[in-house]
Amino acid sequence: MSSFERLATLSGPQHPIHAISFSADAKYLAAVGFFGVIVWDLRASADLRTPIERFEARKEHKFTTSTWLQFKTDVGISRHVLVIGSLDGQITALDLHEGDGVLQYTRQPASHTPPEQTVLSLDHCMFGLGRKCRGQIVASFFDRSVRSWTLSLNGEFNFVFSMQLKQSFLPKTVRIQHETRNIYVFSSKGGKRVILHPQSGTIMTSVENGCEDMSYVALDQSNDRFVTCTGDGFQLFRTRNLCHLRTFEDSATPPVHHPCQVAFVEDGRKVVAGTDQGKVLIFDSEAGHLEQTLMYPGSKMVQTVAACTVSNDHYVAIAGSAAKKTSDVIVWHKKIQLPPSNSTRSVRMQNKDPVVFLLHRSTAKLFGYASICIILAVSAIMILTNWEFEITVPVIQFFQYNVQKWLQQVIRAMSTSQILPALAQFFETNVLNRLGLQFVNGRTSH
Repeated sequence: MSSFERLATLSGPQHPIHAISFSADAKYLAAVGFFGVIVWDLRASADLRTPIERFEARKEHKFTTSTWLQFKTDVGISRHVLVIGSLDGQITALDLHEGDGVLQYTRQPASHTPPEQTVLSLDHCMFGLGRKCRGQIVASFFDRSVRSWTLSLNGEFNFVFSMQLKQSFLPKTVRIQHETRNIYVFSSKGGKRVILHPQSGTIMTSVENGCEDMSYVALDQSNDRFVTCTGDGFQLFRTRNLCHLRTFEDSATPPVHHPCQVAFVEDGRKVVAGTDQGKVLIFDSEAGHLEQTLMYPGSKMVQTVAACTVSNDHYVAIAGSAAKKTSDVIVWHKKIQLPPSNSTRSVRMQNKDPVVFLLHRSTAKLFGYASICIILAVSAIMILTNWEFEITVPVIQFFQYNVQKWLQQVIRAMSTSQILPALAQFFETNVLNRLGLQFVNGRTSH
């Protein structure tokens, strides 16, 4: 069984790091805290220039959280945008143009933010194709509000909604479900979780039977499970009903006394957890046992973690969070073990997870070309007959959660085909839009 190996040590500030985040392609890593923001190019292990002077005492340059957006257009334009939340409640964006190595303020700060109310959590998802690509950003604030904006390649923040929660609900963590764009909000105390509508912010569902302390929450890719630091350790729950699944235990480590960050990695198969014992723990999310320990030299407070998967590689970043000590960021890497090319082994099903089929390349291509013929035929009929019809929400949900899983596998198998970009654009314009859906990076959403 392969393990994570140290890839790089990035020189950090003499201040605690509050949050670290990878860009979607794992080219860049950002660290934020009361020192400001530092961004590294992981390919060169070098930090990039930003317009923010480090170690300034100004409140608007004391940051609490961050998230990366990446825009890709049909003419080959790619741009990374780092969205950061501050101690005084501001949401700002730094644009990084590929190749110039400089982050710049090119947009106004987000509107409709509560003054002097700390940003507690940030998340985003991307939707749309080409120049119509948008990022939806959601943030939670200390005044118990959750607010959302959209952002385009060259546009300003476009305000979507503001939702005020009850005084007893402190929204410590917000997460967006990428397929439906529904917004999951977790209270730090009281075992509460709500789901908000992505356009209106209204509460769709509410559950209040979770564990008392959920200081930091990470959801897996399917949003079916989440892991949290409870103050007494790390626990895994079912997202739908907050049912407890297991507790991750390490008999050699005392209980965690401070709120620590957690993350899923390897497509949800592993859990990464920070500690106050000078190390980060990696658990098997299914079996619950400890698989690897990542040591952090020079500091016991290693609460800040992040994880990312790109192509055949997994990345984990860990950072120090102790006051008056150098907080370097250590990046770890693990190569994905691919199955043999002639393998036709199929089904993996654990804890009612979706069934995954592994196909020969030739079989996948056959299904792909058959899908093209069906899509073109249906599209032609809809265009020639101007076919319009009503479709109910249950049908949309069935399409999203069942048909799309098979379609994603076919599209990924054909990702090298020259016809795919044009087909995806044609499919979105003439079929999905009539169903009230959008095609997003190999997924459908509404």
